[in-house]
Amino acid sequence: MQPIIPFLRRFLFTLTHGAALMSYGVLTQRGRDRLKEVAAVFGYPRPRTALPRVTLEKLSPDPGPVELVGLARTRHNVNVFELMVLCRLAKWMKPHRIFEFGTYDGRTTLNLAVNTPPHTRILTLDLAPAGSHVPSGGIVGERYLGTSHAERIQQLVGNSLEFDFGPYEGTVDMVFIDAGHAYPSVLRDTQVAARLIRKEGGVIVWHDYRAIDGVTLCLDGMAARGGMWSSMCHLDETRLAILDTRKGADSPPGGSTSRSP
Repeated sequence: MQPIIPFLRRFLFTLTHGAALMSYGVLTQRGRDRLKEVAAVFGYPRPRTALPRVTLEKLSPDPGPVELVGLARTRHNVNVFELMVLCRLAKWMKPHRIFEFGTYDGRTTLNLAVNTPPHTRILTLDLAPAGSHVPSGGIVGERYLGTSHAERIQQLVGNSLEFDFGPYEGTVDMVFIDAGHAYPSVLRDTQVAARLIRKEGGVIVWHDYRAIDGVTLCLDGMAARGGMWSSMCHLDETRLAILDTRKGADSPPGGSTSRSP
């Protein structure tokens, strides 16, 4: 009977939290987002979206194997495939500077550092300073603190809606946006990201596209504006949206795309 005990604990945990999610969970945005994820697991069709879809093979040339560390995941982290994509993109680009909106525990931050050259510097912004406890659990930047890569990572503190980005404008090669997911926050971070990118161009990546309404509505709306935003694409089988603004990148990274079903 010993092996059945861990399963029963997991079953009771899921049953209890599932009942809560199906009742008063609908009253919160977080609960509604989780219900959408559950519905998708059971085959409920995802909504049609505006961004063209691109495969990993079309995203970038293969830069060789990437190294992933600290793969233990919490609900706020990107999944392992998405993490691999971000690291593959960074390894291919060899950026001088990366700017990350939303440090959380520093899992993505650390892996970007592991897969970029020694000259790469990573700026990561969070509401609380590194080492602080956050309400959702964990410690800001705990994954990279104390590692050999920490010296290449600069922890910035502040709300992206109020933070002074002036010193960093026009200096960044790659931006990753995974902070506030409400429409106003995503819009503000997106507008700021465009100013952070070097005049020669760069790459912006968003997390939770097609997973959270605020992100999806904002990016679909930006794409509809045309101009450089029309080159945004959605990486197939992920929650990542990508924009390549570098010269000669008139289409999403890798070229040909297909529309999301």
